[in-house]
Amino acid sequence: MKVEPEKQMYLSIDFFNGDREIFIDGSQYIRHFTIAIDEVPIAEKRLEADGYEHELVQDIYEIPYYLTEDKQIVEVKFSSSYGKVAGGVYGIKMLRENLND
Repeated sequence: MKVEPEKQMYLSIDFFNGDREIFIDGSQYIRHFTIAIDEVPIAEKRLEADGYEHELVQDIYEIPYYLTEDKQIVEVKFSSSYGKVAGGVYGIKMLRENLND
């Protein structure tokens, strides 16, 4: 993804708050995964359905400056460990400011 090398960057990700564990071939997998920038983990996320109002929710993660400094493009990666799966991503973008502040 494109970044601005001289600015603090934030990663905005839209998830569905109705996501929960899934069953594949008789096995149960929880939605717990790591979010990484250029192979460096910046956050962990666990999706569990919460309540009855299912909608897209936005999480914003501050990217450590050293991961974007002097770069124009970074790789965003979602990965899970054995017995877990990544959740659905319904939107992703880079921001120059934290919209939650």
